[in-house]
Amino acid sequence: MVYNNIVSKKNKIIISVCVPLAVVIILITILLPILLLKPTKAKNVEVVANANQIVVKTSVVEKERTYKFKFVSVDGEKVFDSQSHVFDITELLWTNELKLGTEYEVSVCLVDKSGILAGDFGEAFRFVPELTLDQVQNVTYNEQTNSLEWQSVRGADGYNIYYNLEDKLVKAVSEQTNFSLADVVGGERNIFVTAYSNNEFLHESDKSNTVSLVVEHQIAEISSARIDLENNLVIECSEKLCGIELFDEISQTTYSISIGSVTALSNG
Repeated sequence: MVYNNIVSKKNKIIISVCVPLAVVIILITILLPILLLKPTKAKNVEVVANANQIVVKTSVVEKERTYKFKFVSVDGEKVFDSQSHVFDITELLWTNELKLGTEYEVSVCLVDKSGILAGDFGEAFRFVPELTLDQVQNVTYNEQTNSLEWQSVRGADGYNIYYNLEDKLVKAVSEQTNFSLADVVGGERNIFVTAYSNNEFLHESDKSNTVSLVVEHQIAEISSARIDLENNLVIECSEKLCGIELFDEISQTTYSISIGSVTALSNG
């Protein structure tokens, strides 16, 4: 009777020891392959940016690995999956999933081929994304409307129109994809267009193709002409005049008078 009790107690002890041991063995059997298959810690990231594109990349690693790129800012954290070690974020900036002018800490981790096991994220790289607007394309002159026309540019709030006038460059602005030449001073003009944005981190584009043409337009009708008390001819017109021509109906003679001899009251 005493012997049976001793044996029973031994059996209980053995069973009690075997159960935790079995659990440990099972856990090791499960976790060891996971630990062996878990990807290594990723390398650091590098940001490569040019005027119209920004990519984030890391070193190429062993085969059958994908990548997770993590972007951390004051607005929170966003993680994007990528099949390649090079991740183009340009479109994410255009769609506002990532924001221009926002400081990000970007890092990357490796993921096994199953997509389940991920390694540790590498050291974060800090940067502020900025882009430049695309170049304005196909600036052409429309003779019927006496205006320049061009294709719209993604993200542009408006367009700057530049043309030469003597020894300086004059700038006009249009929020449309056209610009009337009615207010451009007549003469030989070289004109090009750039796109601009009100976002300071979306920079003005490079200049478009240059359109060379002779700008001509009809001067507005003279409002009045009179002789003042000092016997000077006074012309009132809405435009600035360089000179006028007078026609004497009696003698049928035309006189050309330069601006130096004419006092022009201009509203322009």
